[in-house]
Amino acid sequence: MLESIPVIDGVHAATDIPDQMMADPVLMRRVFVNLVLNAVQAMPQGGTLTISASAPDGSVVIKVSDTGMGIPEGMKNKLFRPLMTSKVKGTGLGLAVVKRIFDAHSGQITFESKVGKRTTFTITLPG
Repeated sequence: MLESIPVIDGVHAATDIPDQMMADPVLMRRVFVNLVLNAVQAMPQGGTLTISASAPDGSVVIKVSDTGMGIPEGMKNKLFRPLMTSKVKGTGLGLAVVKRIFDAHSGQITFESKVGKRTTFTITLPG
């Protein structure tokens, strides 16, 4: 999946994801493309993109982390709203669509972010 996404020079991508996941593969690709592109764009000077997964209690938990600029406090409570963007060329639909995809799969998406340090999106799908 990562091979089809343009990565900025200086961004190192590391993945550790199991081969099987019970979810629509087309929709999951859309989710990961969105999260990875957002992460790469948050690291214009380079950094580390990490994607990892675990399967506690039969569910699947995947984390997409970057060492980018973080999400400003004023944006955090609006992040999954349609048409909300801080990007010049953004539509503001990406994370809203991601959230709807997880809602449709009875899943959950959360995030933690520290301005100037990192952001981690955690997605959970029931087993």
